[in-house]
Amino acid sequence: MKILRLRSAKDLILFSLAIAFLVFSLFRVWGQWRHSANIEKNIPTLVFSYWWEDKNEILERIKNEFQELYPGIKISLDFRPYEDLRGGGKGEPWDIIALDQLWVPLFLDQEWIENDEFPLLNFFHPLFYNIDILRNAGFSRPPRTRTEFLAQLRAAANPAAGRYGIALALEPDNVRGIYRDVYSWLWAGGLLLEDLETPVQANRVSAETRALIETLEFLALLQNEGILFPGPLSLGEHEKRRAFLEGRIAFMIGSAEDMEILRQELGEGRFDYTAIPAPDAYTGKPIFGSGGWSLAIAKESEHKEEAHRFIAFLLENSSLFAEGWAIPGNGNHMQPSDPFYSKAWEFYVNGDLIKELPMNGQEEFSREAIFREEIINLFQGGISAAEAAGAIQRRMQGR
Repeated sequence: MKILRLRSAKDLILFSLAIAFLVFSLFRVWGQWRHSANIEKNIPTLVFSYWWEDKNEILERIKNEFQELYPGIKISLDFRPYEDLRGGGKGEPWDIIALDQLWVPLFLDQEWIENDEFPLLNFFHPLFYNIDILRNAGFSRPPRTRTEFLAQLRAAANPAAGRYGIALALEPDNVRGIYRDVYSWLWAGGLLLEDLETPVQANRVSAETRALIETLEFLALLQNEGILFPGPLSLGEHEKRRAFLEGRIAFMIGSAEDMEILRQELGEGRFDYTAIPAPDAYTGKPIFGSGGWSLAIAKESEHKEEAHRFIAFLLENSSLFAEGWAIPGNGNHMQPSDPFYSKAWEFYVNGDLIKELPMNGQEEFSREAIFREEIINLFQGGISAAEAAGAIQRRMQGR
């Protein structure tokens, strides 16, 4: 009987110890979970808002690599439509925003972003052409001068069959319309917009004024001869590109970022790109307009230090966003291995880029409005090219 009591006591002790150990383990696991939850709760989450829907896979990869490198920072990728972000991305707050470089002055004026802006990629704006249409019109190479260009446009256009020479996308909502489809022709001849703001002597036509008149005469001629795709003043950038993809226009001025889209839908042998044809007397370097993508940090972000770290990582990986059609100057200084993109590099090396982005965004909006209004008057037949040029200069100098 004594032996049985001793065994029961021992069993009771062992059972008690087991229960105590189990309770201790549960408290320890709960404490660790609670500690981990608190750490997780304190990890800052950066909201990165962007409009590059076709870059989702690349961004996801960059985000995962960054979070492995910096486990104390989380990234939330926030895709929004271009027009939403253009208006400041109102609604849900963001810490970092992808910017079209044209938005920067407005975002600074509204104090939506910090003063520092970080250029990610820059793109130049070449002239794209349909190889088959030109070949069928009897041309083996793209135009080099404005006279050659006009001859090719006339030969390629067939309005009765629904085919035109070129399209201008000048709808008011197209933020790059005036930049690409009007300013590009001025820049191609070496004319800078600020040259038009310099007062000239009375009764004297300056070289700048003559260059402006000639360019406006050229654009009006396209309209008057029916070479121009219909409805330029209400045409958007996407509609212009679609017309090119469908073979309804032979030429278009686009962005180098369009190259991959055209390449995928048409194939390399169906289209190519070249410099904007310059006036016949111009002997300088090819000149291209340029735009691009930038990054900025929200003025109200509570995680600015972490945001700087993620932006630095994005800039280090900028080459992932573009194979070769991004202009160097953003950390990608190597000539592309792909021959198709290599020509873009050659244009960059041998030409000049113009990025007309004044510090005061309102001034640029005013200048675009002046050009748009006078081109409307010109295209509608209300004024001549000389009158339109005079009005543009007077209004620019009187702002």
